[in-house]
Amino acid sequence: MNEFYEKLSKGDIVSNHVLKDLNSKFENERQSYQQKMKRLENHVKGLKDNLHQKDERIQELEGDIEMLEAKVEYNNTVIDDLNNKIEMLEVNIERKNTVIYDFDNNIEMLEVDIERKNTVIDNLNNYIEMQNNDFAIIEAESDQYKEIFEYQKVTLNSSIKIKDRG
Repeated sequence: MNEFYEKLSKGDIVSNHVLKDLNSKFENERQSYQQKMKRLENHVKGLKDNLHQKDERIQELEGDIEMLEAKVEYNNTVIDDLNNKIEMLEVNIERKNTVIYDFDNNIEMLEVDIERKNTVIDNLNNYIEMQNNDFAIIEAESDQYKEIFEYQKVTLNSSIKIKDRG
């Protein structure tokens, strides 16, 4: 194209051949331009299609986000309910721990009382054993006295019989 203007500016007469040559170059440039335009149009169409797909994906994701937000809200409600139940259970456990602590204290007091009563029982058993030993001694002595008494009785009876005879 520049060539044509150069020749015209020089005042050269344009020949048929030059015009054909220029026309051919113009046609080539026009076809190149049309091809570039076609590629650009195809590229723009591809970009628009891609943009449309991205818009659809964005709408899907926004729907997913809304659904997830609803699920999160529901789960937060469930978590709050569970936290309330946990707090109630902790209070219940604390009460039961207090009851267990009281039972443990009662058990300790009862164990001390049992130990004291076992000591009393041991002392009473020792006393009974001593009494039984004393009783056995007294019984043995009593048996001896009975024998002595029987002997003296027999002796006295014999003496009385001898006196009665004589």
